[in-house]
Amino acid sequence: MTRIALLLIFTGCAAEEPTSLIEGMIALTGHPEQASVRWNKAFGYADGTSMIAFMTGAEGASCESVAAYLGPKTDALEKDTILEGGSCTMFVRTNDWNGGWTASYPSADHAYPPSIDSNIRCEFGDGEWVYEERGEGYTDYYWSGTVWQGIPDAFVWRFSGGRSGFDLDVEMTHYDGGFLHSDNHDEILGSGDISGTIRASWCGDMERATAL
Repeated sequence: MTRIALLLIFTGCAAEEPTSLIEGMIALTGHPEQASVRWNKAFGYADGTSMIAFMTGAEGASCESVAAYLGPKTDALEKDTILEGGSCTMFVRTNDWNGGWTASYPSADHAYPPSIDSNIRCEFGDGEWVYEERGEGYTDYYWSGTVWQGIPDAFVWRFSGGRSGFDLDVEMTHYDGGFLHSDNHDEILGSGDISGTIRASWCGDMERATAL
C-alpha cells in the first residue's frame, strides 16, 4: 500500500513540459488593422557574437523554408510556410551575443531601441498570396492585403542557448513602423501585449542569411 501511495505522489507531481508559445495581438494606432499572434515555431543561428532568430505561426514552417526567406534570394519564393497570412512574424538580430542576450527599452542604457536590427511584419486581413510584379519590376509572391513592418519599442527580451536550441522569452507592448507596398509613407504606430517563451531549433541553413 505504501509503495502504491509513493508511486501516486511521484507521478502526480511530475513536472509538465513548459509550453513553447508566444502569443498576443497587435493593433495599429488610428487604423482598423489588427491581428492575433500565435508563434509556435522558431528557428535560430549564432556565430561568434552574432545571433539571429525567426518566429512564426505559419503552418509547415521549417528551417529550410525560413532560411530560404532570409536569403540570399534569387527567385520568387512562396511565403505560405514562412509568413502567416492574417497574422505577424518576427525576426531578431543581435551582434552582442555571448551565449545569451538580454535587451529592453525604454532603458537608461540605450538611446534608441536595441531592436533596431530586428523587425515584426504583419500581413493583415483576409488576403491571399498572389504572384505578381511590384516595385522595380521584381516578381514575387505578395500578400494582397495590408502589410505593415516595424520594430518593438517597448519590450523586454531574454534569449539564451546554442546548438542544442535557443530559449526566447519576450514581453512586448508597443511598436513603431509603417506600411509596405503603399503610397502611405507615414510612421504608423502599434500597440498590444505579446509575450511568452518559445524553444527555437538550431538552423544551420541560416548561416547564409543576408542579415547575419
